[in-house]
Amino acid sequence: MKLPGRSGALSASGLWQDAGSSNALPANPVYNSRTGNEPLEYRATETISFMEGFESGVNDAFEAYITTDNGSGSGSGGSGAGLYADGGYRYGFNGKEQDPETYGDANIYDYGFRIYNPRIGRFLSVDPLTKKYPELTPYQFASNRPIDGVDLDGLEYATFHIYVDKNQKVTKVTVTTDYELKNNGTEGPGVKYVIFKVDEGYRPDEVRWSKNIYGIYQGPDNPRMPKVGKNYNVLYDDYRLAPIDEADANAKQHDQDYDAVKVRGLGGVMDSKSTPANEAYIKRAGIIEEKQKKGEKDNITGKPVTKEAAKAAKKGSEFFQAAESLKKMKGMRIPTQ
Repeated sequence: MKLPGRSGALSASGLWQDAGSSNALPANPVYNSRTGNEPLEYRATETISFMEGFESGVNDAFEAYITTDNGSGSGSGGSGAGLYADGGYRYGFNGKEQDPETYGDANIYDYGFRIYNPRIGRFLSVDPLTKKYPELTPYQFASNRPIDGVDLDGLEYATFHIYVDKNQKVTKVTVTTDYELKNNGTEGPGVKYVIFKVDEGYRPDEVRWSKNIYGIYQGPDNPRMPKVGKNYNVLYDDYRLAPIDEADANAKQHDQDYDAVKVRGLGGVMDSKSTPANEAYIKRAGIIEEKQKKGEKDNITGKPVTKEAAKAAKKGSEFFQAAESLKKMKGMRIPTQ
């Protein structure tokens, strides 16, 4: 974490260099060799190139980063490699983004739901979720766990709160939704699972995240939830969430059709039992595409079908059309594992 009011750079060895140092990050360094196991990190503002023949030794590991830089560095990246230049890292405490353009360097961290001022060690407003947690002060941070806690910063398509007892069994599940992603601090399309454990005072103990190809149901990462009374690590397909639009509804119906004939995954796609489900998806996708072209309403949202929804429907349709074409090729065996 960069301290308030300081400007400069942190070297890979941990030594601070004041602002004005000539060791600014390079823009487009090129490397053709490596000495021993050093440096541990390569950093640049635009690109990092490794020439043919570049090799690392046995048990050698390093990382490469692209970041921004207030300096005007360029060249081969020799002395600048491994530096963390002022302005080159936008995030700080708890991984939250700084807002130097508005409040000055390292004065403000954006927590989504509220703003934190590190100079005075205070949030500038109460937690807007305070009514849901009457046992906590409205000015608390991360359920009074400032060392290992991370402040939750918003909603996604859906956020599940899963409560777990001392025997690791689920006692309650609640869900909040934000399909239009309007809540301040949303992390974008996807589903978040927040685990609250009784032995931790029902504080947020684990956060899990899943994001599908489109919406909630199109792709391989559908919502999977534990059941009340069961171990919270044992997950089951869960369809309680409404789809975000007609394209997502098409994908949800397709998944449920697969469940009905007990197929799943790539093996299920290529199984003859899935053909009716695939063909039904293709037909519905064609209707969605036509609706978008004509400006007709989405059955789920009640608004005109969006280009994004039509594109998602088309992509899914093309995939299943290709799968069905392969199935029809005589004598062709499709490996699925």
